Amino acid sequence: MKDWRPGISVIIPTYNRSQLLQLTLQSLERQTLSNVFFEVIVVDDGSNDNTKDIVDSYTDKLPIHYYFQSDQGFRVARARNIGILAAQFEHVLFLDSGVIAEASCLAQHLKQYQSSNIDVLIGLCFGFEELEESSIRAFKHRLSNNNIFADHTFLDQFQDCRAPYLHSHGLSLQYIAEPWLIFWTCHASCKTQALFDIEGFDEYFTSWGGEDVELALRLHGIGAKFELITDAKAIHYPHPKVKADTYKSAKENINYIHDKHCSVATYLLQQGMSWQDILTAHTRPNDALKGILFSQAHATSFSQAM
Repeated sequence: MKDWRPGISVIIPTYNRSQLLQLTLQSLERQTLSNVFFEVIVVDDGSNDNTKDIVDSYTDKLPIHYYFQSDQGFRVARARNIGILAAQFEHVLFLDSGVIAEASCLAQHLKQYQSSNIDVLIGLCFGFEELEESSIRAFKHRLSNNNIFADHTFLDQFQDCRAPYLHSHGLSLQYIAEPWLIFWTCHASCKTQALFDIEGFDEYFTSWGGEDVELALRLHGIGAKFELITDAKAIHYPHPKVKADTYKSAKENINYIHDKHCSVATYLLQQGMSWQDILTAHTRPNDALKGILFSQAHATSFSQAM
């Protein structure tokens, strides 16, 4: 076992999003946690913009490291693995380019690990959903104010798309049997040793979708304890999403996840059930879950017979 340093390694994969990356680095520069206890690892998945120049501009402001892999298509799983292998601290925080962390975000992650016997923390991001164009403009304009995290009334309009479901469960994962379904690497952390124990991300994933929940599924499989963190605040800066072929890619990756793991939850995911419905099904009595599974299987068999 490696002798990890106390603290947290922030891993940010990126590709041709230098302006968004700069927003994230600006927020990390403002952290209340001493930079003795954290590092920032940017892994560039083959960008041809000024990403490296942006990173270089922070070398005297942050304990920052830059790694580059040539552009051979979508290789975010491999990029994150590069970051994990380079990590020096006992916890890893995954952030996406364009995620703005509140000043106490890193400190709150470490505080919760120190006060709880947990292995994985799932964070939320304000603005993490599809927004209407008018809302995007309003959100971007308001983000120019450095005190936005204190404006709860405004931010409540842009709750993470997971928030309503989690609020219905008292912002607790205690009765959620499949927390891996909502482990999304826009804002999530984990013990570094646990990531080594499962050998990191599956590098089969070379198209959009699923590599983060599959990693979390394997963490769940080795008994890792998941918890939600609500005191660590973050904002997902709104930006256009790449939609071409994403649904096809996600479906193919879901099929791969089910073929690899063959669980009830992965089967329901493969059959098109939403993560909300699967989580709800797995908090019901076993008979109810069996009924849902039977209905899904019967419907599939019938459609194939047609």
